[in-house]
Amino acid sequence: MRVKEDKFNYDLSIVTIAYNVNHDLERCINSCEFSKISVEHIIVIPKKQKQIVLSKFEENFKIIFDEGKGIYNAINLGLLNTNGEKILILHGDNFLTQHGSKLIEKNINYDNIQFGCNYILKGKFKKFLFPRVNFLNLLIGLYPPHPGLVMKKSDYYQLKYYNEKYRICSDFDFYLKIYKSNINLKYISQEVINTPLGGLSSSGLKSVISIMLERFRILSKEYWFIIPLLPLSIIIGYIIKLINRKL
Repeated sequence: MRVKEDKFNYDLSIVTIAYNVNHDLERCINSCEFSKISVEHIIVIPKKQKQIVLSKFEENFKIIFDEGKGIYNAINLGLLNTNGEKILILHGDNFLTQHGSKLIEKNINYDNIQFGCNYILKGKFKKFLFPRVNFLNLLIGLYPPHPGLVMKKSDYYQLKYYNEKYRICSDFDFYLKIYKSNINLKYISQEVINTPLGGLSSSGLKSVISIMLERFRILSKEYWFIIPLLPLSIIIGYIIKLINRKL
């Protein structure tokens, strides 16, 4: 695989965060096959997995060990260790679609790209909602699927990475920062990532309440003048997501 001869060593850095070395992580790694661009793959994983991860992935991978300080701390650790011009963030149970690598290679020259994603629910693949980043969508808590974002490292730096004080909704906060900074995204609705529906953001009623409270905190910080509208707008957005899953 070629190495770039400029200030970036690679065209693309893939940051994969995982809790364990398991079949899902191996599937994720094996799905990332690129032939037309230079790629580095960084795995961020807890220290307790050190022995097994080094035995399986030490060659051709950069391994970063996190301290168990949360998902977004692990993502930020990975981002800080990238040497690619663009960055793709994956969770350990994500994996690229059949044509995901080719779609990324084909469009890599755009500054920042928002691709579509599939979610997997009860063995069925369905398309995530694909709203654009604008004020109205953000007001009701709708934003593009986070794993489909391929972004310049310099823009991650400009936006100061992910806010680790938000345990669940730091990705929402990050899209709000994209909107406020006027960073342009190239929208390509074709799916590049498959992701099982689960994790912190879909773990039952308690999680739903936590999501709504975090989004309220984020939006009220930026748009304090519409605080009375925020509870209703966030509920409307959640209902839209539920309807989409039923279709």
